[in-house]
Amino acid sequence: MKYNNLTEFLLFRVRKFPGLYIGTNELSKLVNFITGYQMRDSMDSDEDFYFGEKGFLSWHTQEFCTPESATWISYFLDHSNNDDKKALLLYFDRLEQYYNWYTSQAK
Repeated sequence: MKYNNLTEFLLFRVRKFPGLYIGTNELSKLVNFITGYQMRDSMDSDEDFYFGEKGFLSWHTQEFCTPESATWISYFLDHSNNDDKKALLLYFDRLEQYYNWYTSQAK
């Protein structure tokens, strides 16, 4: 199956097979994956809603009142007692909430 944006790819592929895409089940490895994706020259920002004003990190900052000065990875680690594997699970749970919110807005 082909995914048109990073959010769907993360939720429906990486979440199921994190070791295949990021090496281990750790949030710290996902950061590198997302950074690499963001730097791709061929990224079509019009189709990809993960980034930007209505993107996941902006939504998460507003929805969960996270300080803008905090990095997103530190937020998830702090709320998972610095357990990288639990932080990855929390990240995917929140990403799914965002995806459901975003797709309901688009209807």
